[in-house]
Amino acid sequence: MIETLSDKQFLILGMVAHPPFDKTGISGTELNRLIEKRNIKQWTRLSFASVYYTLNQLGKKKFIKAKKVEGYSNKQSDVGAPQKYFIITPRGRSLLKKTVLYYFQNLDLNYEEMNLALASAYVLSKKELLKIIRIHNKQIKKRVKIVHGRFEEDSEDLKGEEFPIHVWALFNYAFYSLNSRSKFLDELIGKLEQEIKSEMEMKR
Repeated sequence: MIETLSDKQFLILGMVAHPPFDKTGISGTELNRLIEKRNIKQWTRLSFASVYYTLNQLGKKKFIKAKKVEGYSNKQSDVGAPQKYFIITPRGRSLLKKTVLYYFQNLDLNYEEMNLALASAYVLSKKELLKIIRIHNKQIKKRVKIVHGRFEEDSEDLKGEEFPIHVWALFNYAFYSLNSRSKFLDELIGKLEQEIKSEMEMKR
């Protein structure tokens, strides 16, 4: 079992690791601005203050470290303290990659978790991402068949009678949610395959 990250830690670690910040470093103030710019708060609960708290947690665990940035030593942050610029450590990058893979292995990803995994999917090579997405999609399609099969079996047991509305809703919510995810993954797989093919042709 890998060391676990909270959703907030996963998100912030992924943002710190994202180029060019993995080289230049990024401050808590800049992270907050980026979160606002990308409307990340629409799909995750992340307050202004929690960004600094999460950075501190990640630093204590040595997943990130402070970096000296010339010209910024006396600059103040939005909370009045000297700014620190953070970069990801090798330990942090290793855990980030393992966490992305771990999330995609979970068939019961909710909306926020899927966004978190996709937001940090750049840590995988396109071939690695394609492989794990194909596996994930194959498992989702199996689950779609199972849900559909149970629906048909239960329909036969009712002998022509209609399902109670709440039962009908449960079956259809599961079916349409899974089917919608599978269609998205089909499209993602197609795009990844095309990009990998194009890159291979350019190398020839």
